[in-house]
Amino acid sequence: MIRWSASRIRNGKVVARESDIQDALLAHMRRRKIFCWEDCQPKQVGGKRVGSTKGVSDLHAIYLGWPMAVEVKRPEGQLSVAQFNWLTEFRAEGGIAIVCTSVEDFERQIQDLRIRPRGAC
Repeated sequence: MIRWSASRIRNGKVVARESDIQDALLAHMRRRKIFCWEDCQPKQVGGKRVGSTKGVSDLHAIYLGWPMAVEVKRPEGQLSVAQFNWLTEFRAEGGIAIVCTSVEDFERQIQDLRIRPRGAC
């Protein structure tokens, strides 16, 4: 569940920040006992971004033995070219790559995958 505050109301409408959605997804995955973590935010050194690859997804997990990358977006959000390319490469290497806008969206996509635990016959 996302917690709202008055600072997230714009033009009379409640607006979720990506960080709110990300926090809700992390909490949900942890409740489901999915091993997960968030990408460390890069640092600015001398005006340059260091410490992370451009486009790396917000959340990472191991789901039924499979590596998973989760990019978190607000419902109206769009992937950058770097994010799209990173998720495409992650998928090509055998990982599960999804873009989620809510906990419900995450659950729907997980159900749609219909994957079996890695190593299952």
